[in-house]
Amino acid sequence: MQLFSRRIVICYLQFDASKRGGTLKASLSPAQRFRLDLVEPTPVASRELFWRRTTEIAIIGIFFLFVLAALQFSRALLLPVTLAIVVGMMMAPLVKGLARIRISPWIASLLLVSVFFVALCILIVVVSGLVSEWVAKNSEMGQRFATSFSSSSGRWRRYATSKADFPGRSASILARSNSM
Repeated sequence: MQLFSRRIVICYLQFDASKRGGTLKASLSPAQRFRLDLVEPTPVASRELFWRRTTEIAIIGIFFLFVLAALQFSRALLLPVTLAIVVGMMMAPLVKGLARIRISPWIASLLLVSVFFVALCILIVVVSGLVSEWVAKNSEMGQRFATSFSSSSGRWRRYATSKADFPGRSASILARSNSM
């Protein structure tokens, strides 16, 4: 069974005198350029071979789906372990540097973890200050939103009751807007 057919392409050579010395360009004839290579479908050489290959592809696909499902279910275990490995790799050069100063690796690790948690606490305090300011402004923002919503809702009611609306739909639109 031959999957691909070879074809001979006939090219026309054109002389381009616009360039210095002239050049030859190869181009296809319009009949060759716009020709559709339609090939009749051929039956499969062997049904057994076809179904064997199909089942192999299906088994590989199912395997990948099971791997993805296993990763999804093991996420609670894999995420902390992966994070610990990444943090350990990031802190290893610092621990080695502190070991050169003759600080024990477990003390260096304890020191780095405590510095990390102190930095995290400082970040939380700074962010909480910004969030508390935003919450204080929230009532003002809520009032602005309510006034803009009420004015747009009045426009919507005027539109729903206008004569430009489709017949029979204005009552259902008005009923929906009143229920909101």
